[in-house]
Amino acid sequence: MPYADPAKKQEYMARYNSEYYEQKREVIIPRVNINKNKLRKEKKEWCLHSTTGHCYYCPQNNPEYLLVRSFNRVLLPTPVCDQSWETLKTHTDQLEIICTVCDRDRRRKPVKV
Repeated sequence: MPYADPAKKQEYMARYNSEYYEQKREVIIPRVNINKNKLRKEKKEWCLHSTTGHCYYCPQNNPEYLLVRSFNRVLLPTPVCDQSWETLKTHTDQLEIICTVCDRDRRRKPVKV
């Protein structure tokens, strides 16, 4: 058994993991995507409940139209919902809730005259 020697075990596990992944790839990838999207949704809901729950610039409070952004992109890089739970919980004051309409208006360049 390769488990007696740590180097042999590491080599065996690297080979086994790559073979296992190749065999189960069609099952693993969709499951990972589903879990990641579910986790992002949970983090977005938590961010909405831990802050005001409505757009910073207007009274929009429908979660389908709200985005979670960061005031300080150094503390909370984008996308915010991909950050760890600990980072989100310690930097709730840096979260900005904005609706899609206000976000589009803020990003729109002024008309040149």
